[in-house]
Amino acid sequence: MKYEFTHEHTGFDNTPHLRRIRALRDFGSVRTGDLGGYIEHEGNLAQTGLSWVADNARVWGKATVTGDARVSGDAWVCDSAQITDTAQVFDNARISGAARLMDGVLAFNDAHVGGNVQLSDDVQIFHSARIAGNAYLSGRVQVSGGACVSDHVRIADQVKVNDTAIISGNASISGNTRISGDVRICNNARVCCAEVADAARISGNAQVTGFVTVLGHAEIGEHAVISRSASVSDHAAISGCATVSEDAAISGNARISGHASVSGVAHVSEDTHIYGNARISGFAQISGHAQVFDNAEILGNAKISGQAKIFGTARIATSDSGSAHISGDTEISC
Repeated sequence: MKYEFTHEHTGFDNTPHLRRIRALRDFGSVRTGDLGGYIEHEGNLAQTGLSWVADNARVWGKATVTGDARVSGDAWVCDSAQITDTAQVFDNARISGAARLMDGVLAFNDAHVGGNVQLSDDVQIFHSARIAGNAYLSGRVQVSGGACVSDHVRIADQVKVNDTAIISGNASISGNTRISGDVRICNNARVCCAEVADAARISGNAQVTGFVTVLGHAEIGEHAVISRSASVSDHAAISGCATVSEDAAISGNARISGHASVSGVAHVSEDTHIYGNARISGFAQISGHAQVFDNAEILGNAKISGQAKIFGTARIATSDSGSAHISGDTEISC
């Protein structure tokens, strides 16, 4: 045995039945006679290994602390939660439900972890972050600030989530993605290697992959795909099965929908609407209240602005020697 119960009780109204423990031998950083925290019964803390409950930390119910895990400070672990391997819970962190923390996980400050959550591989949850539902986090992920992760979310590979971001549903986040601000990511959205910030929204079955940036109040939804080094900002909205790729930039109140695609280093801005099967590529610039739809194509260095409407099977392209400029109330169709 490595510890025994003392006669000291917690003195807290909600857990008066817990008793302080005392070390019976040296192990790890614990020395014989050291007083530990409070537990309800021997099932809460293994008598083998280097696991320990220290300071004023409390563990009760069916919760277990095993392996080389440590619970300290004023932390709570209750219900059926498991703290194992080299996981640490400290400060005012709260672990409940059937949550499982393992493999170097740290939960501290005022972090809350509950439900059927699984955390592994050096994940860190801190500040006032909340992890709930059936979320699974692994691979040096950090969730901080007032961020909330819930439902069946999967997060891996050094992702950082902070501020008041909320990730829910079946969303999958991976690959060094950075999420901050008041971002919302939900449904079946997939985000990899991207920066998502401010008040951006990603939902539906949208995919945001590559070195993409989604900022401002931008909205990505339905089956939209944003990839490579594309950027979507301001109040721009991408929906339907639309694609934005390469170094394309969508800003202002621009809307890209249907099966439209924007690629190259094209820039779509202001109140433009690209939809249908329209294709924008090259160095094209679309602005004002312009509309491009049907099977229209804008290529090269073309510049479309004002109230222009490009539709049907129209194709506007430029050679290396010049740039097309379409503006005003122009309507072009074929």
